[in-house]
Amino acid sequence: MKTLFNTEQKKVTKEWEDKVSKLHSAAKNTYAKVNNQQKVYVSKYDENSSAQAALKYNEKHSGNITPKEMDKLEQKGRTKADKARDELEKTDTLYQNLVKQVQEEMSTWEKEMSGLCKKFQDLDEQRIDHLRDYLWKCTNIDSQANVDHDQCCENVRLILEKCDIDNDIDHFITRFKTGNRHPARVEYRGHAKISTPVSNRRLPSIPNSGSHIYADVS
Repeated sequence: MKTLFNTEQKKVTKEWEDKVSKLHSAAKNTYAKVNNQQKVYVSKYDENSSAQAALKYNEKHSGNITPKEMDKLEQKGRTKADKARDELEKTDTLYQNLVKQVQEEMSTWEKEMSGLCKKFQDLDEQRIDHLRDYLWKCTNIDSQANVDHDQCCENVRLILEKCDIDNDIDHFITRFKTGNRHPARVEYRGHAKISTPVSNRRLPSIPNSGSHIYADVS
């Protein structure tokens, strides 16, 4: 049977579970983004390193080609290197922001998780105290019922101790006796001799079966 106490405990438990679950899901999703962004960052870092290395290589071997070709190659290499550097900077900034975000979310989740554990401990202590008090009251009621029942049994025993078979039989005979003479014998009477109909003769009364049993035990 549900009680107000149990309903309130379930309500508080669900509120805390939902709050911590949402924080955990948010941190988990951000952590997945961090891992993906880390891979992108490593890839852009390698692209930038390759572009810078290619630019330096072209500058080092510029004497092997004409100035016009050198300018064209250098312009192309610098454009590629600038683009790679810009993409690396953007990727690095996004990566750092995600790391900061997941750190904050993890910190919040850990704080709320600690609060949840403390709250659950408080709820368990309240539940144990409530259950202990409830069972204590139930056992007291049951114990008192047993005492009352035993007292009723004791009252019956006290009455039964007063029972004396011989006295009770004498008392019954005295109270319910119908006399010490047998009723008159019913004889056949001819029509001429009949003066009083047989149906008008009174017969001794008989007590109802069981009506006298312990009716007046002294």
